[in-house]
Amino acid sequence: MIVTPYGLCGSKYGGAYGYGAIYCIQNGYEDILYSFTGDDGRGPNPLVMDASGNLYGTTMAGGQYYTGTVFMLSPSPGGWTFHLLCTLHDEIGWSGPGSGLAMDAAGNNFYGTTLQGGPYHYGSLFVLTRSGNSWACNSLGYWSGGKNGGGSPSAVTLDSNGNLYGTVYGGAYGGGVVWKITP
Repeated sequence: MIVTPYGLCGSKYGGAYGYGAIYCIQNGYEDILYSFTGDDGRGPNPLVMDASGNLYGTTMAGGQYYTGTVFMLSPSPGGWTFHLLCTLHDEIGWSGPGSGLAMDAAGNNFYGTTLQGGPYHYGSLFVLTRSGNSWACNSLGYWSGGKNGGGSPSAVTLDSNGNLYGTVYGGAYGGGVVWKITP
């Protein structure tokens, strides 16, 4: 859960359609901000908030290809507005985000990992980039299951220089890999 001007906000299973919901708790009351229908995602992961109070997240499944989505909820008068930013698909290496997003310092790039996908089906790393009012999802790479590891990559962490870090199962000795990507 994250602390926002709207209280403690998070994601959970259930919701109006049984595919998950985004909620905030303020003054002891839970307020459902959005319930997923399945077409827009299923099984939301943890959220991140930008300086404008928008909430960003991923879903583990659902969407057009049933391989997950990236979304934004923006505060609006009388409620929240849902924006589907990206439908992930395995054709370019994305399938099933198992964690939330990491946001860069400027709030223009969001990084995430998928549990499967890529040519070897061991997971991938992607970036969601803001360009004006539109967004683009692009693959940054994937795991092969060999020395660079593969399977169940962790959430991405950024340092103050914008370097990306994470972990993944496997590797040369099978005990896992810590990875770093420098922009």
